[in-house]
Amino acid sequence: MDIQPDLSVYVVDVGGRGDLPVCAESVLAQNDPVLLEVLLPSGRGLEDSFCHRSEVQFVNAPHVGPGANIYEVWQQARGRYLAVIYANVVAGAGCFLGMLDFLDEHPDVGAAAPRLFSRDNVLQGNCFRRSFLPRKSPLKMKGWDGLSSMEVDWLGPELVFVNRIAFAECAAHDFSGPLWSKRMCKQLRGNGWHQFFVHYSRGIVCLE
Repeated sequence: MDIQPDLSVYVVDVGGRGDLPVCAESVLAQNDPVLLEVLLPSGRGLEDSFCHRSEVQFVNAPHVGPGANIYEVWQQARGRYLAVIYANVVAGAGCFLGMLDFLDEHPDVGAAAPRLFSRDNVLQGNCFRRSFLPRKSPLKMKGWDGLSSMEVDWLGPELVFVNRIAFAECAAHDFSGPLWSKRMCKQLRGNGWHQFFVHYSRGIVCLE
């Protein structure tokens, strides 16, 4: 019997930024106890290194850059939840398990993102709220240091986790492109779903 993965993760080729093999290895390291489907772009020289991994599927991803191919790849995915990770990000130990635990405990959350750090361990502004100043991250707002989870209005695109049911409700709208995560969050919010920053899922390090 075919077992549905807990999470389908698409590794995005962001066009020369980051390191696809390193990113992919960090994703595969999350496979226990999370049952993964890892979706890697074909034609990027990854086949020899990862074709032996049963959780890896190579997908047609002709476009390169932030937001490229996400809509099409997610439509092929089989997981209970969906995720995107850019190739310039490495997933820290336990990150995926923490995010899935949060989503399981909050079925009304359509999308969520963890804490994101630069490689010199500086907390990044990857979640945003309209109620603050335009384009200001709550990570930079007085009174909040990123040490608590909170509802936000949209999420940065580098590492995002999405409820499959929520995605299905907005799948009629192609949200590919550099601003894909903001457009997706707007659609989810219009359908009554919530977006959250998850403080305890950390260890995500930018490669650049």
